[in-house]
Amino acid sequence: MREATGLISILEGTIREIVRQEVSTALQAHQAIPLPAGRERWLTPPAAARQVGISEKAIRNMIRTGAIVPRLRNVEPNPRQPKYLVNVDDVTLVAQRPVPSQDPAVAGEEQLDLEGHARRIRAKAGRR
Repeated sequence: MREATGLISILEGTIREIVRQEVSTALQAHQAIPLPAGRERWLTPPAAARQVGISEKAIRNMIRTGAIVPRLRNVEPNPRQPKYLVNVDDVTLVAQRPVPSQDPAVAGEEQLDLEGHARRIRAKAGRR
């Protein structure tokens, strides 16, 4: 019985070490691959808000309503306070969407304002 327990312990340790080495090798290979230009950019909500030119609260509302899908960046499997990364391109697209209005005259003014805001966002993104 003791021999079986000892053998199981040795096997568990060996399997853990093999898995650790495989994960380490895969991570090193993934980090060595350069990202092509135009690939998705993931930032924290405050950094994305600064880059796009909208409030952090607006980004958190987008996450809560499901307009954008965040990526969890916590290391722990069950974090008490989740930390997210958001795709800057998705945030820009959602920020450019016109907000529907009840009054047609106001809707036209809002559309013009959103188009100007979208131009400013594109100009800001082009400078970086």
